[in-house]
Amino acid sequence: MSLPDLDYKFWREMPTELGLGADFIVLDLGAHKFEEGAAVMPCYPRCRWIAFEPHPLCAAHILKFIRDNPSFSNAILVEKAVGDHVGKTILYRSGGHPTNQPDIEWTHSSSTRKPKMHLVYHPWITFDEGIEVEMTTLDSYCKDMPKIDFIKVDVQGAEIDVVRGGQETLKRARFLLCETTDAEIYEGQANKAHLLAALPVGWAVKKEFQYDTLYERNKIPGQNS
Repeated sequence: MSLPDLDYKFWREMPTELGLGADFIVLDLGAHKFEEGAAVMPCYPRCRWIAFEPHPLCAAHILKFIRDNPSFSNAILVEKAVGDHVGKTILYRSGGHPTNQPDIEWTHSSSTRKPKMHLVYHPWITFDEGIEVEMTTLDSYCKDMPKIDFIKVDVQGAEIDVVRGGQETLKRARFLLCETTDAEIYEGQANKAHLLAALPVGWAVKKEFQYDTLYERNKIPGQNS
């Protein structure tokens, strides 16, 4: 039996199904062009959406969208990658054109880790350029945030770096949605078992999707609720 895929219906219903309340906070790591934020925020006008996106073209798209749409005033763009250290890193920019969309430049696969099996599975996607970008960690950015309801991690193989740099933050977050696989699509990419083992005590799989896993943190004595 195949696993379900994520769609915009999931995103619109997710805050209610998970009991996030009306003023929940989402950290969107690898926001790309703000697709999920644009789908969710109109349904929950009191929510806050913090979008992290290091790719210059995608970040410019998000910034313009937020500026052109006053109803998204609760959205914030952070033009940085999120990983295991604060400072500079290399972003391997993806390019190429889908066969059915020759006018589209493919930016979805850019990563702070070098591609590996990605080059085999999707040979039409190119990685011809590495650019220097700013990186932060969850723990650095979120040190003064007492409440974190939902973290979405779509960082193309660098999920383990996010987890390593967010150990304290993850002790008080409620839900985590990570892109997951057991293939080494990018160099050094953690498989599902290694990623789960790297999470702080209390995290467990809530639901699996075709390319993603939703985790929930159970309250542990001594941890923030």
